[in-house]
Amino acid sequence: MKLFMRLFRLSVCYLMVALLGFGTAVASQSEAVNTGHVTAKLISSHDSIEVGGEFDLALSMDIEDHWHSYWINPADSGAAVKLSWDGEGLPNWLSHDPIIWPLPTRIETGPIMTYALEGKTVLPMRFKVASDAPAGEFTLTAQAFYLICSDVCIPETADLSIDLKIGDNQTDLIPKGIVDFAKNKAPKPVKIKAGIRKDQGRLQLTFTDLGGLGIDDPTSLSDVYFYAHPQGLIQHNVPQSLLVGQEGISLETIAQNSDPLTDDVTGVLAYTSKGENHGVIATLKANEIHDIGPLISGVSTSSGAHNSANKIGLWAALIGAFLG
Repeated sequence: MKLFMRLFRLSVCYLMVALLGFGTAVASQSEAVNTGHVTAKLISSHDSIEVGGEFDLALSMDIEDHWHSYWINPADSGAAVKLSWDGEGLPNWLSHDPIIWPLPTRIETGPIMTYALEGKTVLPMRFKVASDAPAGEFTLTAQAFYLICSDVCIPETADLSIDLKIGDNQTDLIPKGIVDFAKNKAPKPVKIKAGIRKDQGRLQLTFTDLGGLGIDDPTSLSDVYFYAHPQGLIQHNVPQSLLVGQEGISLETIAQNSDPLTDDVTGVLAYTSKGENHGVIATLKANEIHDIGPLISGVSTSSGAHNSANKIGLWAALIGAFLG
């Protein structure tokens, strides 16, 4: 019910934005650009930002049904959505954090697994205004690149610009609500113990001290899956086998190569609990695993398509792999 209400509120926000000026530039958002299978625009939490302040700016993508783009790690094929600032588009007194990525959807086609973005997708970034920023209006200009796939894969780009102001803080309720919703739903770092070890081509991932997940009973978890941020680590089309212990959980799967682990691995631990999908960002210590305690339940696996009614053809996936 909570998820339904959040989705309902987000739908109302999008409807209000459309009613206020669909297809034209309005306060705190750029003009929408249709690139073929995506309608893209920039939206800002603020109309005006004070010197030394912060605000959120997001790439909003309305992806056509039965099409998808790609997460930060596209897995076996594709290319991640990118947003670049054109020439003078980003003043030297303005900086930003990386994109805040939502939970992806897993799409499996034959031997190829991809981590996809579908439907209405909002990718926020936190911007910081320096103390020496000049007062007055300014324009941010960006180019969004995304590979869009269905039966075929098509690269599309959108040239976007948004007018903002340095002055008194002024927020715009509707765009801010959309961005805040995306940020609240996105996976966030939590304090849990996590480690990863590679042994003869196999990977073991352990997660203990799960209080940060708000989970009292580990056996209530289902569809547990780890999305690694870096490419080239996990064999994506191989199931991740879950073991549940009294002190934590373990995932076992196959590595893409036999190279030794030298760096810690950051990614998203995704799981379903009480009918809702969740994800948290975890950093796994290289060559370090933790005791999950006596086993509570046997092995279950997580693989294949996840929360997706869309399937792509094998040729489209292969083309995406080539382009990516």
